[in-house]
Order: sequence, then structure tokens, then C-alpha cells
Amino acid sequence: MDPPLSEYTFGNLIRGADVSVNSEMGLGELVSKTREAIGKIDSEYLKELQGENGYDMVVRHSNEAMEWYFDKEVDYFLFTSWCRFPTYESDFGWGRPVWVSSASWAAPNTIVLLDSMSDIGGIEAWFTMDEDDTYDQI
Repeated sequence: MDPPLSEYTFGNLIRGADVSVNSEMGLGELVSKTREAIGKIDSEYLKELQGENGYDMVVRHSNEAMEWYFDKEVDYFLFTSWCRFPTYESDFGWGRPVWVSSASWAAPNTIVLLDSMSDIGGIEAWFTMDEDDTYDQI
């Protein structure tokens, strides 16, 4: 962002990067489309978001996302990364956490990526899905 956010900023911006795919699409194409969508959220876009029409942009995007989410013909997945957030540095008076998770996330078909507390590092992926749903390709 211009000007850049504070080093103490934590969390997500309002706008997500939306990608529409089909079952014939390979992993490489999915990654490419995702990078392209993320790339559209650049400094020019963020300036526009902070401008006079920013609120309308957020409402329009939210409405589109909700249409996809409630469309029974579309499998809607939400991916978010909490990696590199200083979650293990948090101390609310009783010490730093020994483990951080997103287990209480309520939205189905959500995948949250978190840094692992393991000595060897790595990333944990928390999936929230309806019990009856099965996805062979995840």
C-alpha cells in the first residue's frame, strides 16, 4: 500500500482474490489463476478502494462472493493464510500460546494456513467442511 501499513498491522484487508475454476483444470492452472487474481490487488486498486467509491467496491465484491457462496451449483472454498503473523508472540497476561488453531472457524469449506509451532517448522492446514461432504481432489 502507498503509504505502507504499520509494521504492527495484523489481519486481512477486506478484499479477497476470487478465482473461478472447473473440475478439468489442473493444479498448475489453478495456481496461475490464483496468482493472477492476487496480482490485481495492487497499489492502484488499493488507492481506488480508499477513494470515493471504495465502499461501493466492497459492497459489490461482498454481494458477488455471497452469490457464489449460496449457489448450490458451485463448490465455494475460502483459503486464507495466517502464516508469518506473530500469533505465537501474543501474550495476554498468562504467557505465550503453546498452540494456535482455527478450529472454531464456522464457515464451511474454509482452509486456514498457519505456521506450525513444531521445532522443524512447517505449515498446518485447517479444513472446515460439512461432515457429509467429500472432496477427492483436496
